[in-house]
Amino acid sequence: MREFLSKYSYFLRESTWTKDDYTDDNLYYLDARDSLHAAAFPKISYNISVVNMADYENYNCYKLKVGDYTFVEDTEFFGWDDKGRPAKEWVVVTEASYDLE
Repeated sequence: MREFLSKYSYFLRESTWTKDDYTDDNLYYLDARDSLHAAAFPKISYNISVVNMADYENYNCYKLKVGDYTFVEDTEFFGWDDKGRPAKEWVVVTEASYDLE
């Protein structure tokens, strides 16, 4: 968790915004709403398609459910670590869909 916070704390900040030049509470509210709208939505969405191998022998540890944590290796997106291995980023499975074709 400490490593996660050190890497992403810039994007996960809470703060208080005060300005002395506001004379109307509605303007203060509208500016705050615009700032919140700009910052509240994720900047990155990562979708992957995988083959479900969980039913095969020796692959039952790959049976993932929504809410499970796993990691993704993508050298084009995450790059490489200091030792020359593909960088791993932990992700949470938020959705699963199945194509039965």
